[in-house]
Amino acid sequence: MRQTAREAYAEQLQGAVDTLRALRRTFEQDANLNEARSNLREWRSGVVQIATQYGERNSSKLLKDGVDLEVLGFSGSNVLEWFQAYEDLLTRFLAKIPTLGVRGGYADDVRIPLEQIDELLDWLLDSFQRSMQSGQLDYQTAEEGLRRWRDHAYKILIDLVGEEEAARIYRIRPANATVGNPDGSVEDQYEMYLKYLDNLKEDLQKYPHHLTAVVRPARASDKTVEYVNAGRLRELRAIHSHKFDLSRLVALCDELNITAKEEAHHATGMLVRAIMDHVPPIFGQASFVQVASNYAGSRSFKEAMGTLESAARKIGDAHLHTQIRSREILPTFTQVNFSPQLDLLLAEIVRVLK
Repeated sequence: MRQTAREAYAEQLQGAVDTLRALRRTFEQDANLNEARSNLREWRSGVVQIATQYGERNSSKLLKDGVDLEVLGFSGSNVLEWFQAYEDLLTRFLAKIPTLGVRGGYADDVRIPLEQIDELLDWLLDSFQRSMQSGQLDYQTAEEGLRRWRDHAYKILIDLVGEEEAARIYRIRPANATVGNPDGSVEDQYEMYLKYLDNLKEDLQKYPHHLTAVVRPARASDKTVEYVNAGRLRELRAIHSHKFDLSRLVALCDELNITAKEEAHHATGMLVRAIMDHVPPIFGQASFVQVASNYAGSRSFKEAMGTLESAARKIGDAHLHTQIRSREILPTFTQVNFSPQLDLLLAEIVRVLK
């Protein structure tokens, strides 16, 4: 049985509490004010990433803004107050988790079905809110909203969990329904469907093999991925330069297409950085920063090279040099996708050497 996103979130928050307490004990032993504040800043950054990963925007905001670590002339009592304030915050977050609608952090194999269920939850809540007029429930609007929601939910769920499970939308009844009122009140029905969807989310995360028709997230390897355009590669291979041997550049580009296709995002970021370090002599420069700032290319070329230097290099460096930490966030293709800027770089190489 696998962890749900809610359980993983609770585990990571509890780990953050344990780390916070360890940092506090360290401070109480050595009373190093600046080190304590630096540790708290780093700790806060990690916990904000955790909350953001699981879709907890309000918690992220409270963590970032709820405690002011930038007090001038701060004292040991200030530091102890910061430790206590953060522990109180995380204690409150942990207390909310059993009833929390976690919106992120799903495993890839069930992420899309769970996001679709989240959309059904949003629709259901929105339908109920639109039925409220001046604090009073408009039953006709509420019942019509439920009817349309059920029909839509059935169409979505049949592709996720099969026809038999999807048909339960029409059969289940509130726990407090009676013989005289078999459907229960409209309010009871809304609450019943909210609980049904929450329970279904938990089941899909714990027992994903029970799904009869999972819509799985598309992998880059399921489709043709060209980080470096095939036509551009042909142009590079066709160049016969007496001054520069392009075989390593072509090999790096070939490997870049492989890592992008196989979703090896760390390697993709590193390879982009390697290409940047490899090509400056073609432009008469010693480093890529000089290519970005000194080479007499077009304005669009300069801007693209500036992006590679300022963003791609830092991301590549982070993947190359960051040491292991207590909490990690893995890169996505979006983070390492500098394909348009790289294509401009390669196009300029073709133009110069052709």
